[in-house]
Amino acid sequence: MCLLATLVAGAGAASAQTSAQCYWDDLECRTVEGGLAAASPGQIDTVADAITGTRARFETHFGRPAPQVAVVEGTGRLDAQRGQLETDGYPAALPWITRAQKEDLKTAAIRKQVVDQLPPGTPDAVINGAVQQALSKISKVSGESEDEIAAAKASEASALNHEIGHVLFMEAYWPDRESSGGKHYGGPAPDWFDETAALLMEDDSMQQGRWDRLLDTYAEPDGFIPLDQLFSMQHPLLAAVQAYRGKDGATGSQTGAIVITGEEADRLLRAADIPDPELFYRQGLGLARYMMETSGNPAIFGAIAEGLASGETMESWLAADGAAAGLPGTVEALEAAFLDWLSTNAADRP
Repeated sequence: MCLLATLVAGAGAASAQTSAQCYWDDLECRTVEGGLAAASPGQIDTVADAITGTRARFETHFGRPAPQVAVVEGTGRLDAQRGQLETDGYPAALPWITRAQKEDLKTAAIRKQVVDQLPPGTPDAVINGAVQQALSKISKVSGESEDEIAAAKASEASALNHEIGHVLFMEAYWPDRESSGGKHYGGPAPDWFDETAALLMEDDSMQQGRWDRLLDTYAEPDGFIPLDQLFSMQHPLLAAVQAYRGKDGATGSQTGAIVITGEEADRLLRAADIPDPELFYRQGLGLARYMMETSGNPAIFGAIAEGLASGETMESWLAADGAAAGLPGTVEALEAAFLDWLSTNAADRP
């Protein structure tokens, strides 16, 4: 198993794309409406299209213009230019690690673990063989078939949409934010809302997979997080990431990319009491779908975000504005209505 977390500060073809003077000699830069893409030639189209598509989704679901954003491929490049990017009109910025780069980070982490366990002076051929065996074992344990690996590559663009969504959301509603002091996974917003904002940026295929899984499992034991807990809990991976940051077995950079491999990843997830980290994601997406359908407002999350950014809680927002938005007025009533709605949708499936 491999756990990789990227902590950052800060659909459709892209239109009005133009080449741009680049901040990095080894990347191609391209401006699109509302953004700057900086990536290798093989990734530049994916990054440019993701910026345009994600900004459009953001404006649909939050009812306001999306901030300008720069997306920069790779690790270690963004920090030195962050100030210049802000000066040039890109207050939101995202370092993007491609699937291939994640694989390189995973290999480096495994190699370090192997070297630490072998006697000094072990020949490179022996080390390389042990690394390949470990990689093969991880691949078998993960159960990824060739088709699943291909599907993962195809979903890379949607994952990029997700990460862009995080920075757009934070910049739009907390532009003067400071560090959350470790209380939140990404920024000062409640973790469930921050994550759901990013989930809404994913493509239809990725969202559908989460939705189907939610309908399959919500009625099972431990298949549903009570909403009062969901609204106050930390991101389920935060404890694992914090516990491991800077320890042996992880590789990282200024962008905050951490790779944890093998038994250490399993141990950290167990220690953090995370039997099913994906539940946090799929339930957030399901709740967003319920709120949009019930309110009849695809931008309902924009109204809620305004309240949360001004210091309200979900409980106080529901009490003040829930009824006017067509939603229940308490968290307890919201949970009951949401569960009924899930039951109806599960029963209506083909």
